[in-house]
Amino acid sequence: MNFIVGYITDSVEQTNQALAQTVKSEISAYLHQPLYTLTHISNDLPGHDFYNDASLPARLDRLVNSSGLFESIFLLDPDGKVVQVGVVPRLVNKRQAFLGLDMSGQPFFKKAIQDKYPTWSDTYFSPVSGGLSLTLSLPLENGVLTGNFSISHLDEKMRQLHAGASDLIAVFDRTGTLLFHSNGSQIEKHPNLDKLEPIRKGLAGKTGSFRFLWDDIEVIGNVHHIPETGWLVMVAQPVSQAFAVLHRIQIMVAVGLICVTLLTIFVARAFSRRLSRPLSLLGDTARQISNGSFIPPDHFWEHEEVDELAKNLQTMAHSIQDREKAIRSSQEYFQKLFNGVRDSVFVWTLTPDLQSETFIEVNDVACHRYGYSREEFRCLSPMDIQPVPAGRNHLDETSIASLMKRGHLLLETTHVSKEGHYFPVEINAHVLRLEHQTLVLAVARDIAERRQTEQTIRSLVESTVGVTGQDCFEKIAQEL
Repeated sequence: MNFIVGYITDSVEQTNQALAQTVKSEISAYLHQPLYTLTHISNDLPGHDFYNDASLPARLDRLVNSSGLFESIFLLDPDGKVVQVGVVPRLVNKRQAFLGLDMSGQPFFKKAIQDKYPTWSDTYFSPVSGGLSLTLSLPLENGVLTGNFSISHLDEKMRQLHAGASDLIAVFDRTGTLLFHSNGSQIEKHPNLDKLEPIRKGLAGKTGSFRFLWDDIEVIGNVHHIPETGWLVMVAQPVSQAFAVLHRIQIMVAVGLICVTLLTIFVARAFSRRLSRPLSLLGDTARQISNGSFIPPDHFWEHEEVDELAKNLQTMAHSIQDREKAIRSSQEYFQKLFNGVRDSVFVWTLTPDLQSETFIEVNDVACHRYGYSREEFRCLSPMDIQPVPAGRNHLDETSIASLMKRGHLLLETTHVSKEGHYFPVEINAHVLRLEHQTLVLAVARDIAERRQTEQTIRSLVESTVGVTGQDCFEKIAQEL
């Protein structure tokens, strides 16, 4: 099928390319006529005093009328001013209005003076005829000769040559404006279609074959340049028309596949009943295993393959069951160990920039001592259980940096419970790395009693300094 598609595509592209080349040659031949006419006139003008030649307007009028193309011919002096005019009969009374016009700012005049070569202008709407027009400029020794003609002549010519053609033929100027359309549906408005993919790429110098939408119909076409004017010729045909043969082949293949499928279904149903029951049981067992029931039936009828698969399911179910028991046992052991510690235990994560995030786990002692539930703790971070300020020793960014560097940290600080009770603690923290996460495991020991004992001993030592003998023992007994 791919070979057929490729063959038809190549054939369509070759046909479009040949027709586009033909249209390009026809337009080039058409554009050669005004160039020939102006060249013939220019051959009689070198050294001619056309400023003061009273017979020159009549000669130019005759050339305009005989050409059948031009609306007017202007002779411009080196400064771009119109000095002589030849017009069609309906414009004779406007001759004086044209004389003296300053054309020096027009791109076609500038380019003709600069390049010293025949120059085609961009298309424009003529202020005289109101239709789309084109100007051809021919540089002279002492000025520029210009011929202005309507694109409508080209439209008529192309319609005569391609009347009844089923292909889409269109001509665009170098700005993307539509000049000619084979069905004439859009030609009156001359829309600008420079956003259309083949036109946009063609104006950028990329010619070839394209698939695109034209009037909401998918077409395949070729684009070619006309070197004289920089125009584009586009020849295309609807994809449905181009691939009509392929569509017929596809329908035949589809019908054949449907017949084969129906036959296959009929044969398969004849053999399916022997397998459907054990396979159905096997499917039910697989669903039971996925739902957590690990006791499959011992036998799946008489089919050896199905029975072997059932044995494998049994083995898998027992293995999963054993692993789940081991996991549950391990989890229970960890929970007992975690909650059996007499000190508060906290676990939280660190961000890549070493910022402490909320707690992910705490033990029962922490919940009891601090007055928060586990759900409440998961909304708190280590900073939330430290008073502000917590003193000079507290778990801040500096402490975390030291913890990351050494792997462990021991410090004394002050914590505050949910009820606002302050108590001193000793923090023993360690860094853990699990599954691309950085965790901190911290054990917080309440050292209020230890602090009180230390204070008592310190007071005792201070009170017995200088006392000896029986007096010393009495003093100690009194303090204790």
